[in-house]
Amino acid sequence: MPLQLVSDPSTELPKRIVWDPSKPDDYKAAFKRIEELVEQGYTVDAVGSDGEAILSPPPRNSTELLIRVLDDNGDSRILWNRHKQNEVEDARRRFDEYMKKGYRAYVCRSDGSKGARVETFDALLEEIIVAPGAGDQGLGEYQRPKEAVLVPPTVPG
Repeated sequence: MPLQLVSDPSTELPKRIVWDPSKPDDYKAAFKRIEELVEQGYTVDAVGSDGEAILSPPPRNSTELLIRVLDDNGDSRILWNRHKQNEVEDARRRFDEYMKKGYRAYVCRSDGSKGARVETFDALLEEIIVAPGAGDQGLGEYQRPKEAVLVPPTVPG
């Protein structure tokens, strides 16, 4: 089994790295990735001899805020510092651009409490998720698929 990064390194969730312990290349690649995450501030919670490691994300700086954009390009980030007016204005401008394209915005709270949909930019919100809206609004290049077909992984091809 090749090295698998089960969770995306761009999120604030704990990371789970899985490798085949019988393959030296997998082992080296996994531990290189673990070292990279530790350099980014992650903390190693557990490393098992079965080929799995769990790392916790670094603590979040309360002055650095985030907009996560979910679109055809994946999960991208817009970061700003609430004490730097030029960064706040840039984040506001980019938020407004997404709203004009028909995207919807939702607030996430680090304490786990339920967020809500937001219509206007607020520079004090901890994290905002921006994603394409529903319906017939102008969504630019984004189009919802008309049909999804799920194929079991055991079917060849």
